[in-house]
Amino acid sequence: MRSRRVLGVVVAAALLTGSGIAVAGTTDDQAGVLKDERHFREQALKDYSGGNKTGSAVSMVVVGHDDLGARGFNADVWTHDGYAYVGHWGFTDWASGNDRFCPSAAASGVAVLDTRGPAHPQRVATLQNPPGTSAEDVVVYAARYGRFAGRDIAVAGIQSCSGSRYDLTAEHGLMLWDVTTPHSPLQLGYLRTACCTRGVHEFEVQHRADLGRTFAYATVPTSRYPDSETASGVRDQNGDGDFRLIDITDPTAPQQVSDWGIQDAGGPLSAGQGCDADANYGHGAEPTEDGRQVFVSYWDSGFVKLDLTDPTRPLYLGRTVYPANADGDAHSSQYDESRRLLFTADEDFCKTSGAGIEKGYGYMRVYDYAKSAAPAQIGEYRTPKLARIRRSSGRRLRDPQQLPRRHRRLLVLVLGRRARDRHEQSTRAARGRLVRTPGDDQPRQTLPAWNADEHDAGVGRGGRRGDRPHLRQRHELRPLDPPPHELMSATRGGRARLAS
Repeated sequence: MRSRRVLGVVVAAALLTGSGIAVAGTTDDQAGVLKDERHFREQALKDYSGGNKTGSAVSMVVVGHDDLGARGFNADVWTHDGYAYVGHWGFTDWASGNDRFCPSAAASGVAVLDTRGPAHPQRVATLQNPPGTSAEDVVVYAARYGRFAGRDIAVAGIQSCSGSRYDLTAEHGLMLWDVTTPHSPLQLGYLRTACCTRGVHEFEVQHRADLGRTFAYATVPTSRYPDSETASGVRDQNGDGDFRLIDITDPTAPQQVSDWGIQDAGGPLSAGQGCDADANYGHGAEPTEDGRQVFVSYWDSGFVKLDLTDPTRPLYLGRTVYPANADGDAHSSQYDESRRLLFTADEDFCKTSGAGIEKGYGYMRVYDYAKSAAPAQIGEYRTPKLARIRRSSGRRLRDPQQLPRRHRRLLVLVLGRRARDRHEQSTRAARGRLVRTPGDDQPRQTLPAWNADEHDAGVGRGGRRGDRPHLRQRHELRPLDPPPHELMSATRGGRARLAS
């Protein structure tokens, strides 16, 4: 158990000197455990009969493998110029009174792998985060502006996982490294966010050509949850909102230039709905290609669009609205610039959410965002019926085979985290399907059916290296030739993503 946990565990009932913050006890709320982490812990603590259940795949072949020292906790993957960057996750396990869900020093850090020889990937370095933290989300990009122009920069969101969120010594924020030479990374800068949230959960990076600046579009969930123990009256000691715009043009001195919370638009904009009714939870952010606008995934408040033309003054433009019978849970999105379509994913852990709410788990939705003040849902994408897109009223989303070849898109679901190098973007996407094996009472993928909806949905975009730094290669929808009836799914152990 680390020394950083002392305030949160050993003296949990004490008043933190000089902070005006009283610690109330060892609860999930005190640790700041996020929604998906609660679910992961519940699953991890379950007992299963018949041994470990593993993933299987059809029409997919393992090319190479590195178990990263069997460290566990592996999270997001980013690829850049033949190297893979693997983040790691963690959170405080108050249920068992220890920190086993917070990576130890040997298991922490963003792993850097040389994958130029895909059959024999080799770990060559580690981007080390502070002790008692996780570095779940990672992005690598080629800097365009300032004295670091032309150099490769890695960025990771830092979240505290060692103890109480009221611990004033806890580390959380955004950390940056120079990875121009991947074998010898150099830490450049660190923006430390305020007590008393977990820190930066998800973010994307985008360049502003009009300003000659580069920004991280980040979220710090639960920042404006009410909290009687902080001076601001909300979890973030400074009162900042869940969305943060951080200037990383100079990676040695990242600066937060603005923040925004749903309250700034008169929200929460919903009373909440479904089994996890919450309209005050900003989870992810998706900037447009020019960086002037951003879509913030705000759980039951929908996908909120902000204008960032003036980076210091985010302006509310509009939001999507869930049907009354939906469970809600806006988790993440990606924007198709040419068609002005927002592809979104809901994170719904509940198969049954009570009377009046549709049964089953969340799914991908497609919104026509041509009118910022009045976006309309025009399609949806449910699993396991992978080849069908249901249509709603309004503008029609055409089937892939109806589109000209240059506009076709393939929807592929991959359970787990994977990445594809930029140089492979023109190749055909991998395809597979869930399978049953004799004697199994369920498919060999062990996670419950919520895996169909979890995490990011995206659309493929062309461009030169560095033109779209926040586009995650691991979950693009890309041009291809096969017709929709060939769409299938593929399995691996881990979370689900719409992937290449």
